[in-house]
Amino acid sequence: MSTTANGTAPDMKLFYACFISLVTTAFGFILRALILPQWGHDFNLTQTQLGEIAGVGLWPFAISIVLFSLVIDKIGYKTAMIFAVICHLTSAVLTIFASGYWMLYIGSFICALGNGTVEAVANPVVATMFPKQKIKWLSILHAGWAGGLVLGGIMALLLGVDTRWEYKIALILIPTITYALMMISRKFPLNERVQAGVSYKEMLQEVGAGGALIIVALIIFQLGAVFGWSTTANVAITLIITAGFGYYTRSFGQPLFIVLLLIMIPLATTELGTDSWITDLMTPK
Repeated sequence: MSTTANGTAPDMKLFYACFISLVTTAFGFILRALILPQWGHDFNLTQTQLGEIAGVGLWPFAISIVLFSLVIDKIGYKTAMIFAVICHLTSAVLTIFASGYWMLYIGSFICALGNGTVEAVANPVVATMFPKQKIKWLSILHAGWAGGLVLGGIMALLLGVDTRWEYKIALILIPTITYALMMISRKFPLNERVQAGVSYKEMLQEVGAGGALIIVALIIFQLGAVFGWSTTANVAITLIITAGFGYYTRSFGQPLFIVLLLIMIPLATTELGTDSWITDLMTPK
């Protein structure tokens, strides 16, 4: 068994809590993907509205990862994980009692925030717990995503096509309550940056103005599409925030970090976009 940076054995119960929290994110994703066509029928939604509900299950996920990553070592891992639990519970309740498009939209939005928060916590926690075997244990951790997609999908299918979709959405409560109970009594490790004595500013310098430009542009243009901002406004807000970030860090950013950001854009779009519409894509025409 690997040891943590201070030579102690890693808390495997905490690891399993992180694993199941990732299973929860997969449940939220696959259950909505399977039920989208049923929502369209029950609530008389257009394909555009269904696309918007599917989309709002994605972009807040990315935004919450970014925002929580900026403050995660300030507020603490446990506080962030409690927020994720609240998001998953609230989302389930809102969705189960939804009366139309907006409740489904808001429920999916809140679920995505919880999913992103889980990612922002679970990855650094596991990396900190296994400093000498990060690739191995992060790979095992992310098996929770694939496993959750399979398990959640099978459980929903086993309920049958005639079962009300509310019962299928309620399945997310199983892993949510499980990881909530498992992690509430655990002690989370200190962030690796804090342990290494690296300052907050030094960490942000790794991102730099170059990385910030990519991240901020993606966030602002997505928000602009939702709120109807003009292209000029999107560009202006992006440049102002990027300039402020660059002025503070006085760094363009690590080239490799920027390259990885660019690689992640088509990767995430291909994976999550296709997964969101997998039910319709596999339906015989």
